[in-house]
Amino acid sequence: MPVSGANKDGQASGVAKGGAPLARLAIYKVIWNEVVVDADLLAAIDAALTDGVDVINLSLGKKISTAPYFAYLQDALSIGGFHAVQAGVPVIVAGGNEGPAGYTVVNIAPWVLTVAASTVDRYISSYVVLGDNQVFSGVSWSRSSLPANRSYPLVYAADISAVSNITAATLCLPGTLNLAKAQGKIVLCRSGQNDGDDKGETVRRAGGAGMIMENPKNLRSEAKSSLPATHVGSKAAEAIYDYIQRTQSPVVSLTLGRTQLGYKPAPVMGSFSSRGPNTITPDILKPDVTAPGVEILAAWTGLKGSQFEFESGTSMASPHVTGVAALLRSLYPRNARNAWSVAAITSAIMTTATIQDNEKSIIKDYNFRTATPFQFGNGHIVPNAAADPGLVYGAGAQDYAEFLCTTGYSSSTIQQVLGVAASCNTAIRRGCDLNRPSVAISNLRGQISVWRSVTFVGRSPATFQIYISEPPGVGVRANPSQLSFTSYGETAWFQLSFTVRQPSSDYSFGWFVWSDGIRQVRSSIAVQGISTASVAVE
Repeated sequence: MPVSGANKDGQASGVAKGGAPLARLAIYKVIWNEVVVDADLLAAIDAALTDGVDVINLSLGKKISTAPYFAYLQDALSIGGFHAVQAGVPVIVAGGNEGPAGYTVVNIAPWVLTVAASTVDRYISSYVVLGDNQVFSGVSWSRSSLPANRSYPLVYAADISAVSNITAATLCLPGTLNLAKAQGKIVLCRSGQNDGDDKGETVRRAGGAGMIMENPKNLRSEAKSSLPATHVGSKAAEAIYDYIQRTQSPVVSLTLGRTQLGYKPAPVMGSFSSRGPNTITPDILKPDVTAPGVEILAAWTGLKGSQFEFESGTSMASPHVTGVAALLRSLYPRNARNAWSVAAITSAIMTTATIQDNEKSIIKDYNFRTATPFQFGNGHIVPNAAADPGLVYGAGAQDYAEFLCTTGYSSSTIQQVLGVAASCNTAIRRGCDLNRPSVAISNLRGQISVWRSVTFVGRSPATFQIYISEPPGVGVRANPSQLSFTSYGETAWFQLSFTVRQPSSDYSFGWFVWSDGIRQVRSSIAVQGISTASVAVE
């Protein structure tokens, strides 16, 4: 049911409603004392399936071993997710919050839909106005504000240190600021070690009136503070520092945070959002998509004195995708003539995602550099487009079981854990052979070909043409380059051939699109094309 007047301290005010407003929710608790016990997670998934749920969201995750024999079938989420998918229930999972480092994405089984986190175009702006009339734009989620048009003395945290460790004071770590020197002042703190809320608390306890925090990652999720505070980028922080050092009595005023819509660029990848490559199977591209997961106005218990809080994380992003999956399931129910498989639902969400932001450029990372599929997968979700994707990629329990053969599991182990017979002697050779709506190829020497099949889900005959944006240093050819369909449910195969032209130890990225002039069925490509030359060691 829509909730009018949703806001946090007057910010982001509006009507709140779910991604699938008419859906009924069943909630299963699996985390106790911040620990997920495998038995509890499996029991919850079993209970959900018994209760007849249509979609499962799992806003949780944990790292699993990178050793192939102790990967997918040692992970409760992977096992439980497999059984859910086998029962026709899509499983949407959070990709993790260990970014921006690579190889950090979790929940990487190919049968679950793994979600990264990115920003929305809502921005809570605040301005820093220096005594020399320099003005810097920043972000503020402060729960209190300073009087309008009033200036305060401005100090650098290191200059009012109460400890011998100046670096600790610079970072505004607890107990590092001199109470007499901080009293009534606005303090400039550097980033690192603790979050913005903790730094603000340090300044508040020292008697400071407010805080300016350097935020080099554009990490809007850290802009919370218990006292008036504005977060600025590194360049602005340096300019403010220079002003302090060259001014005898520096002063500053901070404006109250104000909600702005239409902020550009958006979406931008959250710095915390975990990234690929896939640690277990690099030939399976993860994450799959990105969705809103930064500064999300989320319903709260009221324990903090508010019914809503701003929250960030891939655990905020995955429910957005779950809502889309629920809507697709309602459009294409399991028992209907036009029923979609789990793979069809995930394919529709992935292939209709966009890699463009609201400036018509490729989505950027938190430093405003061009992001890659290791950050956003196939792109940012576009819910309405997913209802009519044109083509979908299909895979089922048998395909996933045979995929496990490529990771070192035997037929007997797969049968024992999953209850599915897998013929490992005739299974696919590599993860990139699995019929997914994206392609990742690691350690490619020379040339390789992969096959994909697509099923037509349009209402009238259509012909699709392929368009390819090749990864730098890698040639890509499709055969055939055109697919024609006359009726719903028709399936066609095509081959993609990849050739290394310029070897590199790094991955390069591209995409291919099947288009009938109306619909764009897009898939991301990630290729690591390495040299075939050997190195002599003397």
